[in-house]
Amino acid sequence: MKTMHSYRRCLQLFVPLFAVVLAVVTSPALADGTVRAWGNNDYGQCNIPSDLGVCTQIAGGGEHTIALRADGTVRAWGWNGYGACNNQSNLGVCTQIAGGGDHTIALRADGTVRAWGYNAQGQCTIPSDLGVCTQIAGGGYHTIALRADGTVRAWGSNSNGQCDIPPTLGVCTQIAGGHLHTIALRTVTIPCPADITGNNVVDGVDLASLLGAWGTSGQGQFDTDVNNDGIVNGADLAIMLAGWGLCSN
Repeated sequence: MKTMHSYRRCLQLFVPLFAVVLAVVTSPALADGTVRAWGNNDYGQCNIPSDLGVCTQIAGGGEHTIALRADGTVRAWGWNGYGACNNQSNLGVCTQIAGGGDHTIALRADGTVRAWGYNAQGQCTIPSDLGVCTQIAGGGYHTIALRADGTVRAWGSNSNGQCDIPPTLGVCTQIAGGHLHTIALRTVTIPCPADITGNNVVDGVDLASLLGAWGTSGQGQFDTDVNNDGIVNGADLAIMLAGWGLCSN
């Protein structure tokens, strides 16, 4: 019988990798939208509810399982000592779900975030200035959100600095949570020296400028010497064509 959260925390600290991997790989959605789960089942986390129906997403918590149904409603089952599996009133339609150690997170259709369950470190207390989000993730005792502007926010336990967002992180496209750490995928920025006119795309305007300076040093209205070798020639044209329409500054 599980009664002490401190006891559970000790176990998780010794095996955080296994907890994370099992949450990801033991609950795949089948092609027909049904859910299967296997592995440790001490708290019924692998017992799929008979009335679950068709699902579009799944997530795993420490010892509970979460599913996003086709109608946008959320179901959770397994260890519920802190309410992580409780149905939430007024949750509405959701677009994404995530699980923390003992809490559940949902991204609503309007971009707002809800979280419930164990909240001793404030992981379920949504920042009032969070704003609209596009992704969510859960750590052991912290919660992560990707905002609409591509910035990352995290809150809850900060015992290892997992909620301290690096000031130079910049715009990101994906987030994930480990037991005591946070992960973010930054936006890929492809350098474009061939964007001569600075309009954030390599196009015919840039090509016209390059051809107009052909054979010169390229130091006119625009710097058309793309590779900085002192002359505008075929080497510069090759660089421009390689980045045609694909990259931005």
